Amino acid sequence: MVAKLLKSIYQDYKNKEVREEKRCFFDDSNQYVLFSGTALGENGDIRHLNDLYFFLFLLIYFKVDKSQITLVVDLDIINEFKATSGYEHIAERIEKNIGAIIDVTSFEQSFKRKKNKDLIFVASGHGSIDGLYVGKNKTFITSDYFEDNATYTNRTIMIMTQCYAGAFHHLDTRKNICVLGASEYQESLSLPIDKLLTEKLHSKELQEFVLNTLSFSSRIPINPFMFSLFTALINIERMKTKKHFINIYKSAATFTLQYLKHTEHTLGVSRVDKELLDGKTKITFDSSKLIQQPYLLNKIIAARLYVCK
Repeated sequence: MVAKLLKSIYQDYKNKEVREEKRCFFDDSNQYVLFSGTALGENGDIRHLNDLYFFLFLLIYFKVDKSQITLVVDLDIINEFKATSGYEHIAERIEKNIGAIIDVTSFEQSFKRKKNKDLIFVASGHGSIDGLYVGKNKTFITSDYFEDNATYTNRTIMIMTQCYAGAFHHLDTRKNICVLGASEYQESLSLPIDKLLTEKLHSKELQEFVLNTLSFSSRIPINPFMFSLFTALINIERMKTKKHFINIYKSAATFTLQYLKHTEHTLGVSRVDKELLDGKTKITFDSSKLIQQPYLLNKIIAARLYVCK
């Protein structure tokens, strides 16, 4: 009984120590996982990888050593890129800048967390309240996986852009877990990349780089929260705010909601009014505003997590 009490006191002490210590988001002392469970041929297989490709660029931009980066995807997509004209260079660039590539079906067995490092886990793909969907074997990576692999001495930082990212909103923050989610218990959508570029936030040179180098095609849909995070981090010097993740999250969430502000989802034809107006049939469509509410779990850790590099 006394031993359990002493262990609990020690764990509380270590948790507080980790929460209060300043750490860098971009640093070789971290371990990075870029994850997509979408299988080749499934809806979103290419665009979900493109989401992660934007984040990979950030890791390169902030000079993170590739040995700390692991890509977890359906390897059939990478092989398809190698065999497809116009995509070979993307596969080559991915392999050149990533330390390890793991097939998504073997992730839980093959990936080993380094206990002396913070884990930065970035996900793009499909999800539900059950967790991250793995299409190749129709299973889920659940929130239990992250709690079971959390440590009392290091942080677990998660960026979740899949649908129903709120499935990870309840994780035990006492285990030093921090989550930036693209949406609560809603679907997480993607918008054409060219519609997300603005003169205010993206210079002409950056726009050309995004469209011609980072995007797999000029109108490929990108998750607006992921792209907003990219925009906030690439503009960190110009924003002139404190470089911790409270401010990064605030900017990313604001940009996301701005992108969605004028976007409507057409539900379909609700009725056909057969009353002829000027010789034409009047057709009325029902539409609704898209809702994707980002969230931040564990502001204490986010406030002590700085961009750095």
